[in-house]
Amino acid sequence: GQYPIISLLPSKNPKIDTICFDSYRGGYMMAKHFEERGYKKYGYISGPIRRADALFRKNGFVNHVHEKNDLELVWSYEGDFSTSAGISAFEEFKKTGLKDIAIFGGNDYSSFGFMKAALESGYKIPDDFIIGGYDNISFCETYSPELTSIFTDFHELGKIAIRTIENLATENSSSNSVGQISMIPVTIKTRNSSQRRR
Repeated sequence: GQYPIISLLPSKNPKIDTICFDSYRGGYMMAKHFEERGYKKYGYISGPIRRADALFRKNGFVNHVHEKNDLELVWSYEGDFSTSAGISAFEEFKKTGLKDIAIFGGNDYSSFGFMKAALESGYKIPDDFIIGGYDNISFCETYSPELTSIFTDFHELGKIAIRTIENLATENSSSNSVGQISMIPVTIKTRNSSQRRR
């Protein structure tokens, strides 16, 4: 009708204007962080295959690994952003016997599930592997070890979304939406889960 509509979730083929976090950059940033910690072997737990944000996070992470000749993607698991998927991912990971690896959990809940199962199985973090998540939820600072995570600023997302809607309403241009995407930058909060072991 008469009211402008925007999306706050990324899409592979957006039909309306979209305000979202730069998921690709977040995944890329995590892989770069792991490289700076001196790790050469990488793994990831992906999110739901149909979600664009999960795909973008994965692509950013994997692309950084593939850009460097001395880095290698040695393990992956298809998850759904849940804690239970993180636990299941660890059960599969344990069978590989891999250690000294950097793992991108896809989001914080998957990372927490993976870490919980690993600690209960006698693994030490960051001695046996390092791990990072995405979203920087409040538990990242209270979990032990504290979880490195990609910070998404929802306050900034809200401000830009409201400003965009106001501009569309003022210009009466809601019918002229062309699927423009505006990306909100993300940053990384580094914590104990990704500290290089001594």
